[in-house]
Amino acid sequence: MDSARVAYTTSLRAVAANTARLAVAQTTLQATRDYLKTAKADLKADPEDADQHVLTDNARNAMKAARDAADEAQGFLDASEIEAAKAKQVMNQAIAARSRRVNRHDMIEPALPADEAPVVESLTGEAYVNAAKAAFADLEDLETFPEPTGTLCSKPACQKKGHFCPCNLKAAFSSLSAKELKSAKGVFNPAQFAGYPDFQTKAEWGRKAFNNNRRMNRGI
Repeated sequence: MDSARVAYTTSLRAVAANTARLAVAQTTLQATRDYLKTAKADLKADPEDADQHVLTDNARNAMKAARDAADEAQGFLDASEIEAAKAKQVMNQAIAARSRRVNRHDMIEPALPADEAPVVESLTGEAYVNAAKAAFADLEDLETFPEPTGTLCSKPACQKKGHFCPCNLKAAFSSLSAKELKSAKGVFNPAQFAGYPDFQTKAEWGRKAFNNNRRMNRGI
């Protein structure tokens, strides 16, 4: 998705450059029109002046060249706007594809009674923080947000969030020592997920749970 975003940004720069180019061409065209108008008026005042005939012809040729340059600039602008529209479409498709992958991962499963909730291999405490650090090292390849694992919470509201619920997050961070909490500060900073709204929301949840645990550890 990042490559699509870069392509779109580049296309917008091209549109801006061609808009400026057209503005210059139109200004030049208007100047040559004014010059030709003046030359024609002088020629009308003195039709026998050979030099004025030359000046008028030069003014006419200059206006024609300016008109051609303005038409060319308009063509470049039109083409760049088409490319920008295509790049925006590609970027939006990439964003939608990423959202679909995230949504498939976050599909809500039916709530289970506490005694039937499945147990998976535990990923909590320092192991979870290290897994998050490794995952966040390359956001371009990040498809799913790392979650603490263990027994699924039986609360209906938590079931909607799977393993990434406040209860599991609290349990995941509760085993960290004061020193480990301090060193892990900033791992779930939402600012690093700008442009990734689904991940940014989870980072907000993670940071809130993390900070709550830090406040519970005196001396941090």
